[in-house]
Amino acid sequence: MRLLVCLLVPLSLFAVETTERLSASGDLKVGARAPAFGSFNVLAGGATVGLGRTMAQPGVKGVILTIFGTYCLPCRKGLETLEAAKATLEAQGLRVLAMSFLEDGELVRRYAEELHLTLPVLTDKFGAILAAYGLTQEATTSLPRTFLIDQEQRIIAILGTEGEDFVEVIGKAFNAPATISPSTDQTTPGTVPSVPAAAPPSEAASPPALEPSSDRGGTP
Repeated sequence: MRLLVCLLVPLSLFAVETTERLSASGDLKVGARAPAFGSFNVLAGGATVGLGRTMAQPGVKGVILTIFGTYCLPCRKGLETLEAAKATLEAQGLRVLAMSFLEDGELVRRYAEELHLTLPVLTDKFGAILAAYGLTQEATTSLPRTFLIDQEQRIIAILGTEGEDFVEVIGKAFNAPATISPSTDQTTPGTVPSVPAAAPPSEAASPPALEPSSDRGGTP
């Protein structure tokens, strides 16, 4: 069995300018519908947080789902960047959800508190949710991995190691088609741009059976 790959090297080596962009994560490709999920926020007493429930909150125009490991140094930098940008992103209608890769909830809670995170931090100890997002223990998987999901619950970008332009890339992606490529993304650098309104997500598609099995109810 090939083990999870996450380069444990000094954080200074990850002070790169350009964020890594991926066309797919396993079989899940940019432009596909994001698998529905619900999981537990270790920083909120185990309260359930889900994709559909988050999207249904007033003013939400997109979700940033970032996958991390407590042992992964590049992941730490990415989480700190997203936490620092949380207010800016939320002002644009974007919500950040962080999910740990196959780790115990108590370990993840202590790690999140060490980083002073206030964004929702979820667990997927058995990997059912993350498998739907193309991350499995059996395959060689590089972390971090971030999925940008629009209001129609489509994946508009998949990102790998974060560069200095990480927040800028997120802002650009939510103003661009799902088929955008790095070579055609010519938006002028700057702050996170305004996100245009989109149609409400369709309720017709049946979400995969993930843990927990349903993502229903009002805003948590």
